[in-house]
Amino acid sequence: MSREKFTPDIHQVFRFSLVGAMATAVHFTVILVAVSFFSWRMIVVHGLAYLCAFLVSFVGHYKFTFASATNWKLAFIRFLAASFITLCISSLIVALGMAFDTPRLATLLVAAASVAIASYLLQENWVF
Repeated sequence: MSREKFTPDIHQVFRFSLVGAMATAVHFTVILVAVSFFSWRMIVVHGLAYLCAFLVSFVGHYKFTFASATNWKLAFIRFLAASFITLCISSLIVALGMAFDTPRLATLLVAAASVAIASYLLQENWVF
Protein backbone atom coordinates (compact mmCIF):
# COMPACT_ATOMS: atom_id res chain seq x y z
CA MET A 1 0.00 0.00 0.00
CA SER A 2 1.17 3.47 -0.73
CA ARG A 3 1.79 6.10 1.91
CA GLU A 4 -0.89 8.31 0.29
CA LYS A 5 -3.60 5.89 1.43
CA PHE A 6 -2.93 6.86 5.05
CA THR A 7 -2.45 10.60 4.51
CA PRO A 8 -5.71 12.50 4.97
CA ASP A 9 -6.61 15.20 2.45
CA ILE A 10 -6.23 18.44 4.42
CA HIS A 11 -8.96 20.10 2.34
CA GLN A 12 -11.33 17.25 3.11
CA VAL A 13 -10.51 17.47 6.83
CA PHE A 14 -11.23 21.21 6.68
CA ARG A 15 -14.58 20.59 4.95
CA PHE A 16 -15.38 17.90 7.52
CA SER A 17 -14.66 20.34 10.35
CA LEU A 18 -16.67 23.09 8.68
CA VAL A 19 -19.73 20.86 8.26
CA GLY A 20 -19.39 19.71 11.87
CA ALA A 21 -19.26 23.32 13.05
CA MET A 22 -22.34 24.14 10.97
CA ALA A 23 -24.25 21.19 12.41
CA THR A 24 -23.28 22.26 15.93
CA ALA A 25 -24.40 25.82 15.20
CA VAL A 26 -27.76 24.53 13.92
CA HIS A 27 -28.19 22.39 17.05
CA PHE A 28 -27.49 25.34 19.37
CA THR A 29 -29.59 27.77 17.30
CA VAL A 30 -32.66 25.54 17.28
CA ILE A 31 -32.44 25.15 21.05
CA LEU A 32 -31.83 28.85 21.70
CA VAL A 33 -34.69 29.98 19.44
CA ALA A 34 -37.17 27.44 20.79
CA VAL A 35 -36.29 28.20 24.42
CA SER A 36 -35.94 31.98 24.09
CA PHE A 37 -38.82 32.81 21.75
CA PHE A 38 -41.28 29.97 22.30
CA SER A 39 -40.50 29.10 25.94
CA TRP A 40 -40.05 25.42 25.13
CA ARG A 41 -38.24 23.33 27.72
CA MET A 42 -34.70 22.55 26.60
CA ILE A 43 -35.10 18.81 27.17
CA VAL A 44 -38.10 18.80 24.84
CA VAL A 45 -36.42 20.67 22.01
CA HIS A 46 -33.07 18.89 22.31
CA GLY A 47 -34.30 15.92 20.24
CA LEU A 48 -35.56 18.20 17.47
CA ALA A 49 -32.29 20.15 17.53
CA TYR A 50 -30.29 16.92 17.34
CA LEU A 51 -32.34 15.74 14.36
CA CYS A 52 -31.81 19.06 12.54
CA ALA A 53 -28.07 18.92 13.21
CA PHE A 54 -27.93 15.26 12.13
CA LEU A 55 -29.57 16.11 8.79
CA VAL A 56 -27.29 19.11 8.21
CA SER A 57 -24.32 16.88 8.98
CA PHE A 58 -25.46 14.10 6.64
CA VAL A 59 -26.25 16.39 3.70
CA GLY A 60 -23.11 18.46 4.24
CA HIS A 61 -20.82 15.46 4.35
CA TYR A 62 -22.61 13.66 1.52
CA LYS A 63 -22.58 16.63 -0.85
CA PHE A 64 -19.66 18.79 0.31
CA THR A 65 -17.11 16.94 2.42
CA PHE A 66 -16.95 13.68 0.52
CA ALA A 67 -18.92 14.53 -2.67
CA SER A 68 -20.19 10.97 -2.55
CA ALA A 69 -21.40 8.92 -5.50
CA THR A 70 -22.82 6.32 -3.11
CA ASN A 71 -26.60 5.89 -3.24
CA TRP A 72 -27.93 8.39 -0.69
CA LYS A 73 -30.19 5.80 0.98
CA LEU A 74 -27.30 3.41 1.58
CA ALA A 75 -25.09 6.29 2.74
CA PHE A 76 -27.84 7.48 5.11
CA ILE A 77 -28.20 4.04 6.72
CA ARG A 78 -24.42 3.78 7.09
CA PHE A 79 -24.27 7.34 8.48
CA LEU A 80 -26.90 6.41 11.05
CA ALA A 81 -24.90 3.30 12.00
CA ALA A 82 -21.66 5.28 12.19
CA SER A 83 -23.37 7.82 14.45
CA PHE A 84 -24.47 5.01 16.75
CA ILE A 85 -20.95 3.56 16.79
CA THR A 86 -19.45 6.91 17.77
CA LEU A 87 -22.11 7.35 20.46
CA CYS A 88 -21.01 4.00 21.89
CA ILE A 89 -17.35 5.05 21.74
CA SER A 90 -18.01 8.31 23.56
CA SER A 91 -20.21 6.59 26.14
CA LEU A 92 -17.48 4.03 26.83
CA ILE A 93 -14.88 6.78 27.26
CA VAL A 94 -17.16 8.68 29.65
CA ALA A 95 -17.89 5.50 31.63
CA LEU A 96 -14.16 4.71 31.88
CA GLY A 97 -13.42 8.28 32.89
CA MET A 98 -15.99 8.01 35.67
CA ALA A 99 -14.74 4.59 36.75
CA PHE A 100 -11.16 5.85 37.05
CA ASP A 101 -12.20 9.18 38.58
CA THR A 102 -10.66 11.12 35.69
CA PRO A 103 -11.35 14.88 35.67
CA ARG A 104 -14.57 15.60 33.74
CA LEU A 105 -13.00 18.10 31.35
CA ALA A 106 -10.23 15.67 30.39
CA THR A 107 -12.76 12.88 29.89
CA LEU A 108 -14.98 15.06 27.70
CA LEU A 109 -12.04 16.31 25.62
CA VAL A 110 -10.83 12.75 25.00
CA ALA A 111 -14.37 11.66 24.12
CA ALA A 112 -14.91 14.59 21.73
CA ALA A 113 -11.57 14.08 19.99
CA SER A 114 -12.14 10.32 19.71
CA VAL A 115 -15.59 10.82 18.22
CA ALA A 116 -14.31 13.34 15.68
CA ILE A 117 -11.50 11.02 14.55
CA ALA A 118 -13.69 7.91 14.49
CA SER A 119 -16.45 9.78 12.63
CA TYR A 120 -14.05 11.00 9.98
CA LEU A 121 -12.50 7.58 9.46
CA LEU A 122 -15.85 5.78 9.33
CA GLN A 123 -17.35 8.32 6.94
CA GLU A 124 -14.35 8.48 4.65
CA ASN A 125 -13.78 4.73 4.46
CA TRP A 126 -17.26 3.23 4.79
CA VAL A 127 -20.23 5.60 4.84
CA PHE A 128 -19.53 7.63 1.73
